Amino acid sequence: MPKYTHQKHPYRAHAIQWDGKNTEEVIEVLTSAGADVQPHMECLMLRYKDRVNLNIDTMKITDWIVRGENGMVKCYTDKVFNEKYEEINNAK
Repeated sequence: MPKYTHQKHPYRAHAIQWDGKNTEEVIEVLTSAGADVQPHMECLMLRYKDRVNLNIDTMKITDWIVRGENGMVKCYTDKVFNEKYEEINNAK
């Protein structure tokens, strides 16, 4: 087994969970990141372009929006978000 000499720095992010009541805030964050957002019954249809592709995604209530230290915005399901992130108490 190799002897580990380095680890990644903690990655801090600002996260918002869509609860159905904060739709305007969620849409504002997504559009500020360049996404075209179309609200539907209990989901948001997202179209956005990365460096190469035009992406289409669906965001459902309980999903999370994360804006990382690098400014990139990503969407995660509640399950994936909770596997990747933990709340910090001393936000800087």
